[in-house]
Amino acid sequence: MTSIRISPEWAERLTTPPDNWNLGLFRNGHGHLLRYACAQPKKPARGQVVYVEGLNEPLQKTYELARDFNKRALGFAVFDRLGQGHSGRLLKDRFKIHSHGFHHHVADLIKFSETIMPRDHKVTLLGHSTGGLIALMAYHDRPDLFTEPFLNAPLFGMMQPLIRNREDLLARLRLPPFITESYVPKGQGWRLRGTGGWARQEAYSSHPERMRLHDYFPQKHPYLRAGDPTIGWVQEACRAMMIARNPKWLSEVGPVTIATSGQDHVTDNLQTIKIMPHLKQVLHIIYSGSRHEAPFETDDIRGHLIETTAKLALKG
Repeated sequence: MTSIRISPEWAERLTTPPDNWNLGLFRNGHGHLLRYACAQPKKPARGQVVYVEGLNEPLQKTYELARDFNKRALGFAVFDRLGQGHSGRLLKDRFKIHSHGFHHHVADLIKFSETIMPRDHKVTLLGHSTGGLIALMAYHDRPDLFTEPFLNAPLFGMMQPLIRNREDLLARLRLPPFITESYVPKGQGWRLRGTGGWARQEAYSSHPERMRLHDYFPQKHPYLRAGDPTIGWVQEACRAMMIARNPKWLSEVGPVTIATSGQDHVTDNLQTIKIMPHLKQVLHIIYSGSRHEAPFETDDIRGHLIETTAKLALKG
């Protein structure tokens, strides 16, 4: 197996936690323990940012993000959702990413923000991909708790050919557990990007070092490893997408900032564009040169993302 390495000049910045990186566990409403990390700035925080992970992202991937927000006098936090990273799993096969409903993930995000984050400011959600969908749902339910969020490549539609434009059909299907708990077709356990049907690292980010982070930590720490999602996870994601595409539901949402990437092969930008007219107020940012993972892209792209998110947090 190819060994994933980060160059020495980038290693400290990307692969070591900030000095103020504090790990902890919190118990969700169903008794599952979820791993989280917080990094508060040395000066009094002027706002709080929670990064809502994409599918299969470990919290270690956000060391650099934490440093960048702390430099702007903003607190930073992230937690591993149930089913990925250091948090627990729903199935005996720990490689399978599964879900019993995205409303549980939304409830976990709200509980984390209420009980773990400092309450001196509203929380600003920076949600990526799957995390963008979950962040929007949490913001809809608790506008008193959150500022306007930044949603990067939010999952309102999937580019996977078997699913694209069929999300509503899959959401309505009644499937037995032996199917919902099975991998998606051709799905399998953990492996490096670029193998076993996964796109290569450079398809997710064009930065030569940050693109490796997704594989770097799970290769180094096997406990972090997870594989493909189950059919049940995809179905629950589709059900959440159907909620978030509903015009009436969208009309109840406050101001939102949404970024789409011009070279995204994971989330369907067309579905994102379709929902925008139904929102009361939306700022749409297009990163034409970005791959899917704009928070881990080149400095020009991620720098704009961080500055925009920081401005939202300073309003909290």
